Amino acid sequence: MNSATTITIELYGQLKDTFAAQTIEHRLEPGVPTNVQQLYQALRAQQPNAPQQQQIRPIINDTFVEWDAGFQAGDVIGFLPPASGG
Repeated sequence: MNSATTITIELYGQLKDTFAAQTIEHRLEPGVPTNVQQLYQALRAQQPNAPQQQQIRPIINDTFVEWDAGFQAGDVIGFLPPASGG
């Protein structure tokens, strides 16, 4: 896919297992989704057993961001669930 019309979604921890992928190339459609919250909601619609938004930290291009942060073609969007273990 052309990076001018796509974003890369990176999934970590249990999200990688839930979606059976570490990265997803996502083609941008005009107007939807426009921020990381809408993008995560769209992903959860595909996998309802994915963790709730409150449990996830969104990342754009290796920087933690707020849920209302927008993105553009070529960006790498990450979703980081809480770490577990001891």
